Amino acid sequence: MKVGDIRRFENYKKFIWGACVDCGKERWVELLRGGQKNARCRGCARKRVRDRMTAQLELPSVGAVVTGNLIGRRARDKFVWHACEECGRERWVKFVKGQARSKMCVLCSQSVARKNGNPETWNHYKLVYVSPYSPYRVMAEAHSARVREHRLVMAQSIGRPLESWEIVHHINGDKDDNRLDNLQLTTATRHKQITILEDRVRRLEERVASLEEENEALQEQPPVFIRDTSHLARKS
Repeated sequence: MKVGDIRRFENYKKFIWGACVDCGKERWVELLRGGQKNARCRGCARKRVRDRMTAQLELPSVGAVVTGNLIGRRARDKFVWHACEECGRERWVKFVKGQARSKMCVLCSQSVARKNGNPETWNHYKLVYVSPYSPYRVMAEAHSARVREHRLVMAQSIGRPLESWEIVHHINGDKDDNRLDNLQLTTATRHKQITILEDRVRRLEERVASLEEENEALQEQPPVFIRDTSHLARKS
């Protein structure tokens, strides 16, 4: 294959074998009337956008929140400029539910997990080592040979490895409580519905608690008597 070769595929669009102007990587690019559609490969294009937007931001202050398209990430996501709590290294972190998704950088989180002896995922799920001879090894991560403890407990209870689309839900919301009585096997769609329902129930409970506090505060206040002056208005 030579640079400049043109081919028409099944969708009747023309493609040209072009080279990236930055890294020289060769790939098929859609051919338009004015030339090839993209002069740069996807990686170089994202790097160019990220460098340009980072230069415009000029070292953002800690806590600055931007959309992903400004830093070469997915446009619908939000990111916050966050400093690692251990080493202080600043970097863009995904902004989820009003806070940074991870408080520490990858190196510091791994170091703390090794020191504590209880490795966890970025969202605080416990990990346990699985032997290569175990039938549940297929559930483990390839680079660490570890599996999330709550998924392993559920798999052992039903006697088979879990599928990737099967979700194990913590009933009381405590990720450290991996007792079988606290786990529920469900699907991704059902788990999303359960999470939404639990969030609504939690907000309603908080609202009821605040209203009860306001009611108690009003009951403690002395009664206020309002003098009826309507008879004076009638006499005049």
